[in-house]
Amino acid sequence: MKLADKVLFQLVKRGCKDDNGECRYCYNNLTEVRNSFDPCQHSDWCVFMEAVKYLVNRELDDEMTIGECYEPAMWIADAETAAKYLRALVTHSVRFHGIPEDDALSAVKENIGYYSGYFDPDTARRCIDLFCAVHPIFGASIATPKQAFEAGYKLGKGDGE
Repeated sequence: MKLADKVLFQLVKRGCKDDNGECRYCYNNLTEVRNSFDPCQHSDWCVFMEAVKYLVNRELDDEMTIGECYEPAMWIADAETAAKYLRALVTHSVRFHGIPEDDALSAVKENIGYYSGYFDPDTARRCIDLFCAVHPIFGASIATPKQAFEAGYKLGKGDGE
């Protein structure tokens, strides 16, 4: 990954809201926010959203980590961009892993579902809906922290699937 891409990735990974819920990157920093994980909706010009757009539209290279591939998906808020990024992730997976497109599509959707589980329920739901993603354990459901712990505990003991 190029240095400029790494810098933008770190910006996106950090999120656009500061501790007061204000966008760090908006041209005019407004205070009404949806929540700390949502992409900023307050300005026509926001460096954060420009970084997301750039990361979604760049070519995915074979040196990227899972986070570098899937983090941008967590910030996508519209179906058109989601479809475009899903296609890029599937194409990358077919090329990198040498697997059939159907298998790549299933794996990418499962990876998005899994990765979204590290985010708040609204982000996870948006990703599951936009990408038709599924979590490998919870499917299209959003697990509570207790459910996630219990499932991990069962799997760790060998009692899970």
